[in-house]
Amino acid sequence: MQYNHAMSFQHDPKRSASLRFSCAARWILWSLWLLPAALAAQVQFQARCSSPELVQGNQFEVVFELKNAEGARFIPPDFHPFRVLSGPNLMQSATMLNGKTSTQLQWSYTLDAVQTGDFVIGPASVTVAGKILKTQSLHLQVTLPQSGKRQNLAPPGGAKADLFIAATVDREKAWTGQQINFQLNLYTLVSIEGADLIGLPDFKGFFAQEKKRFNTEIQYINLKGKKYAVKTIYEAALFPQEAGTLVIGPARIRAGVEQMGALGVFMGPRPVLLQTQPISLEVQALPTPLPTDFSGGVGTYSWEFEQDKDTLTTDEALTLRAQVRGDGDARRFAPPRLELPAGLEAFEPKQVEEETYENGERIIHRNNLEYVIMPKTPGEYAFTPVISVFDPERGSYQRVAASEQLRLVVLPGKNYAQQLQMTDSLSNLTPRRTQQPGIGQKAGYWLLALGALSLSAVLILLLWYLRRRRRFSRNAETQVVPPPSAQAQIKSAQFRLTEAGRLLHQGNPRAFYHALFQGWCQYLGLKLDLPTAQLSHKSVEDALQFRQAPQMLINQVQEVWQKCELALFSGQTDAVSMESLWRQAEDCIQELERRLPGIPRQ
Repeated sequence: MQYNHAMSFQHDPKRSASLRFSCAARWILWSLWLLPAALAAQVQFQARCSSPELVQGNQFEVVFELKNAEGARFIPPDFHPFRVLSGPNLMQSATMLNGKTSTQLQWSYTLDAVQTGDFVIGPASVTVAGKILKTQSLHLQVTLPQSGKRQNLAPPGGAKADLFIAATVDREKAWTGQQINFQLNLYTLVSIEGADLIGLPDFKGFFAQEKKRFNTEIQYINLKGKKYAVKTIYEAALFPQEAGTLVIGPARIRAGVEQMGALGVFMGPRPVLLQTQPISLEVQALPTPLPTDFSGGVGTYSWEFEQDKDTLTTDEALTLRAQVRGDGDARRFAPPRLELPAGLEAFEPKQVEEETYENGERIIHRNNLEYVIMPKTPGEYAFTPVISVFDPERGSYQRVAASEQLRLVVLPGKNYAQQLQMTDSLSNLTPRRTQQPGIGQKAGYWLLALGALSLSAVLILLLWYLRRRRRFSRNAETQVVPPPSAQAQIKSAQFRLTEAGRLLHQGNPRAFYHALFQGWCQYLGLKLDLPTAQLSHKSVEDALQFRQAPQMLINQVQEVWQKCELALFSGQTDAVSMESLWRQAEDCIQELERRLPGIPRQ
């Protein structure tokens, strides 16, 4: 509801001067209050791109952001060979948290990738307090689009159809977890005034992720001797969750067709409802048995490493930072373990960050991981980490090596040198036999040997205790712990669900649904003894039926899962239904713990 107020007043010079003085005083006090927080904030000037990997003909966005400063004389870089569609679009904002104020100033551009190749967008510059700041350069890769099935399409109803909508996928057969590109395309021979999508297809059996950036330019295609204007109005990435024949339901749109003749201007466009035909897709299950080191990735994958040092001692730890990229189902992917040479020991990987982005043709998930390696023996080591994935084009499991070989030099640490020195000193305690000893001399030798053995046993136990204590303290500092038991893992999953309950009333529905979804999947996988790569609606339902759970409980478990997916991946984060969904999840867990009290085996 909007309210408009009209006011009238007479000019009073004294009152105006007093008002000006009051406003100035308030402004000074406000500035003095914000000054410490503003000075404490760090000035940053950065550039970012919506996607580092692009497809020719698609649009993308480049943003230059200045934080905690007022900028002047902004100079953008040369965007050649990209075409600038809009920009600069200026946006200002400010936030205050715990008494600290931060400001953001953004210049954004929408560009079109018109050529293929590797390109660099140079730095932008801005002047802050007389000093020129520059952003980092952006490295982008533009590739050719993949060929789809649009050329083989025939208009429904023969060659007379002058307006129709069609749904297409980029393949007729797929594997579970493989990414499939889905498009809704509008074909027309007549002039239309807008087209509204009023009904999405039924993606039952798929995990669907809508694409925000795809080619919306009008193209022209010859079908049955006629030249149609074609426009893509919706695009999504589909990931099959189960094997078998899956059917993608129809989609519906409403279009306005311009009417011909003199009365067409007065009568307006004629509304037309259009609907697609269902699409059948054959989905194959992954070959069994699964490799023991299978990561769950289905598609094209690559990874690269960065190590914080290449030389260390046996008393130190090495941190490896890895970045994995792939176009498979991100929910099925599990961080891989490292296969190391003898003399090196690695702990469970830690996932630092997970991100998904679009490159104009595919949706890519990127996982940033950290590995902590403890050397046990000095020496020179060289190894190449590998990750086990399934290649849909070859139809087999592949081991993808990292981009380069890792080399490491391990030197003896203080504890290791002390151990060697102690061994040498013990060997020197053995008496030399220069002549045939007598009985008394033999007894002395025996006493000396027993004393040496006793001393060595005490020293070895002391050394073992000190080294174990040092390793324990180092693990505590780096937060590296051994793999928890199944009971502890279930407790961890239940704790994550408790964290979701804590987010109920904090005004951030997406954070709540994300925490609930992650905890729910982790709890079901552990409770039902299902690996991350095999976790799906079908596998959960089969596992519950095998354990003779009632159908009502199975439906409630699936309903919690589906509501979380709908909220996260369709953008329908409804804050009103959060409380009821949380209660429903709690009831399901209590019922599962009552009916399935056992813990899965290790």
